[in-house]
Amino acid sequence: MPYIPARVLRGLEAHLKNLKNLHLLDLLDDPEWQSIDLVDEEGAKHYIVIGKLGDLDILAGLNGKGAHYLLKDPSGTRIDTIIPAEHLEGGILKSPFRYLHSTSKSEKRRVGHLIKYYFMRSDRFEGSFPGDLREYNKRFHGMLLEIKAKKMEDITNQLPIPGLTYNRPVSELEGEEPSTHNQLEDDKSFTHNELEAEETSAHNQFEDEDSESQNHEQGPTSKSHTESTASYDPAENDNSEFSIVYLQLRNRGFLPLWEQLSDRNDVVFEHCDGLPDGAHPMTLLVGEHKLTQRPIWAYLHKSRSVYDVAFLLDNDDSSEANEIGIKEVCKENLESPFDLTFENLSKVKKTEQLHLKTIIKWYFVAAGALTEGLLHESPRDFPQRLMNTLEYIDKIRALKWNEQQASLAEELSELDADEETPQLDADDNEIPESPLPNTATPSDTPSTIDELVVSKSVQQVTPESLPEEAEVSSETLMEMLQEDSRLQKGLGDLDTKIAGLKRKREEIETEIENVMEERRAMESARKKAREAFRKESTHFR
Repeated sequence: MPYIPARVLRGLEAHLKNLKNLHLLDLLDDPEWQSIDLVDEEGAKHYIVIGKLGDLDILAGLNGKGAHYLLKDPSGTRIDTIIPAEHLEGGILKSPFRYLHSTSKSEKRRVGHLIKYYFMRSDRFEGSFPGDLREYNKRFHGMLLEIKAKKMEDITNQLPIPGLTYNRPVSELEGEEPSTHNQLEDDKSFTHNELEAEETSAHNQFEDEDSESQNHEQGPTSKSHTESTASYDPAENDNSEFSIVYLQLRNRGFLPLWEQLSDRNDVVFEHCDGLPDGAHPMTLLVGEHKLTQRPIWAYLHKSRSVYDVAFLLDNDDSSEANEIGIKEVCKENLESPFDLTFENLSKVKKTEQLHLKTIIKWYFVAAGALTEGLLHESPRDFPQRLMNTLEYIDKIRALKWNEQQASLAEELSELDADEETPQLDADDNEIPESPLPNTATPSDTPSTIDELVVSKSVQQVTPESLPEEAEVSSETLMEMLQEDSRLQKGLGDLDTKIAGLKRKREEIETEIENVMEERRAMESARKKAREAFRKESTHFR
């Protein structure tokens, strides 16, 4: 049944509204239109500029056969004839077309749906809309979800797109370092909030609050104590690196592991003027020296345009702090969770050193001390390294917990054994003399009922009954510790299982989509085969 364009648009909006996804239409950027008169080809005069192929503009239009494409010189002096969709593979497409175009038939159909939508929305669609409106709404919604997912992936990975210009705004925080947080010029209207609009949980504003400043007696020279008071949730319009990594942790089920770490408001950051050139001015307290109890600080510095972590050991006097290597740092008394990034103090592996550096960098980002530049160095690697680090920290925490419980259980067992084993002296080998039954003297026997009651009450609290009470208390404590250890391990196993199930669900959804596409292709092939068979059988008769 054919529909007029206005009816199609109303039905589509109603469908998206019922799914609480009407906001997804905001992902579709307003296109650039051109009017062209074709001499050799019949077709619409209105075209959408969807990208470039070399120096030529790629235009998309509609005619009686559906969507078609052509190439046009920007100067308007030359127009190529209509080209197949496959020829667009080498082109640079604009948003949102670049998120849909590929060689698969399903993607080509989606691009066609999108072009038809633009023509209907701009009142340039001629004639009526054929086909099943319900099926169109379903496919269009799936297309919007795919655009959303791929736009999120673009922002998360911060990957350069060939042929597009990037702006690098200069950061004014701490004033000197150029920003490496890139933004696409042709996606300026797109915000991180638009992708997260369907999330029902409200995000707290990630804003700087006033913090107290004071001189730290043991800190490096010219330091002032500051503590971040920002909340964990990203702001609604926040495209910061903290927001990007936070969303990856949340979507992949790693937030429970992060929440087990020390709160970012509990770690200590201080400003330091005596750092090497190119270093970030903030330092993070990570521990103290075992012998001197002097604080150990971590700071970030640029090495070949990549952030690296270095360490400082405070001096007792006012002189500058000394550099200290990461291997030496691991042997000192570190604060949690930095002490959970390695297992063996005598031999810290390279991967464990990387865990320590990764969690330090993350605290700089989470506390607001470092706002940009970290993901640019490794847009894909850092979030994954952070997840690996969180898993490793959880593993080491569980190992240390089990060791503590085993040590405590051993101490309690020794205590119980000491209480149950009598301590005999040399004289204890002799059997003590005791009066025979019924030989008590009248003075030893209670003469009244009151004296008898008092005597029995005194006997009930004699020291002979205490070892039994201590034994029961120790057993109860052991059971409580074992139960707590079991529950702790169970929580960790469940968190790991949840993360694995989420990853498996994503894989299954992708596999289902692939199988459905293959099934549709088989149905089409079967239909063609049956049609050919019908023709052949008719000819045979």
